[in-house]
Amino acid sequence: AGPDGCTYNYMNDTALIPQSEKLNFFSRAVFQTAADQQVYAEVNLGKARTHYVTSPTRVTASIDYKLVPQLANTGLNTVKDPVPGQLSLRMRLSEAGNRTNEVISEGQRVLLGTSGKLAGWEYDTAISHSANTARDFDKHGYVLLDKLLAGISSGTINAFGPSSADGKALYDSIQVNDESRYARSTMRSFDFKASRALMSMDGGDLNLAAGAELRRETAVFRPSALLLS
Repeated sequence: AGPDGCTYNYMNDTALIPQSEKLNFFSRAVFQTAADQQVYAEVNLGKARTHYVTSPTRVTASIDYKLVPQLANTGLNTVKDPVPGQLSLRMRLSEAGNRTNEVISEGQRVLLGTSGKLAGWEYDTAISHSANTARDFDKHGYVLLDKLLAGISSGTINAFGPSSADGKALYDSIQVNDESRYARSTMRSFDFKASRALMSMDGGDLNLAAGAELRRETAVFRPSALLLS
C-alpha cells in the first residue's frame, strides 16, 4: 500500500518449482596392501543445473509529458513540481520477458586414506580435497539500465502499451546474457585417529583413543563488472 505499493500480481509469472537437472558419481576402491593394512580411495563428482523464472523487471523512469498525446497540450510543465513537465513511471518490463536465471553448481571430492593395525593400535588416516563452484547466469529479462531509460525518455519504448518495432528491437539489443555471480569454496584436510585396548574390565575393555585433524578452507565470491556498475 502507499506510494510504494504494487498492484501487479507477479506470482503469476514466477515458477515456484524451478526446473533442475542433477548428475552425481561416487566411487570407492579398497586395496589390501598387507595382512593388517588397507589403502582406500574415494571420488565423488556432482553437477546441477537449475533454471529460475520470475516476474519481469520492475523499473522507475520518467518521461516528458508531451510524449503522451493525451497530455501534450495540458501545460503540465507550468505546474509547481521538483521536475516540471516530467512524469514519473513505475513499469514492469513485460515486453522484455520474464527474468530467467541459470545456476550451474559443480562439486568434486577426492580422498585417499589407509587403515590397519600397528603395534597394538588400530589406526585410520586420510587426506582429502573438495571444491564447490557455483555460477549464476542472467539469461533473459535483464536489460542495460542506462539504455533502457534513454529509450523510455525518447519514446522509443512505449511505457503505456505495446512498443513499436523499433522499441522491441531496442529491448532485444539491450538484453543481458552474462555470468553475474561466481563463487568457489575449497577444503583440504588431513585427519588421523587411533585407538587401542589398555586393559580388560568386567564391562569390557578399557580403550584409549586419540585423533587430530588439520583443515584449510578458502572461499571466493566474484560479482560481474556489470553487476557492480
